Amino acid sequence: MNYLKPKKGFYLTKDKTLAITKRQKEIFIDLRAEGKSFDTIAKEMKISKPTLIKLEYELKEEITNLEFLKYQAIIEKYKLNKISRIESFSKQLQRINDELDKRDYSNLGFRELIIAKNSLLLELKKELEQVKFATGEYEDYDFNADSEVKYNLD
Repeated sequence: MNYLKPKKGFYLTKDKTLAITKRQKEIFIDLRAEGKSFDTIAKEMKISKPTLIKLEYELKEEITNLEFLKYQAIIEKYKLNKISRIESFSKQLQRINDELDKRDYSNLGFRELIIAKNSLLLELKKELEQVKFATGEYEDYDFNADSEVKYNLD
């Protein structure tokens, strides 16, 4: 049989099949973790799509782990975690409370502020209901005590 010379960066194994270097596997893992398609990767790396599909099967765990790490980095970068959401809801709620304190309640925006406040309280309550101690216990916050304002808005 007449075997073609391998492309630059590739080598042939003893059984004359195309082998992929460790570095090429690392690049493949990174590209798949970024969500690139097999077609895009095949063009970029100059490796056939069937070879990449086999490689995906072989490296699935590494790809999944890298995807997870990339998601975590995005969550941290943009402060999308639970603590940041609770903090954001709390800051917004404080701003609304501060604005309500300035109002004489005859302004047109009053209805909207009350609706926004109650909406934020509900979102904050959802976030805090899931905060538990290691024992499985959690603090049940009573938002009706002094925070939630109920008005007849009709």
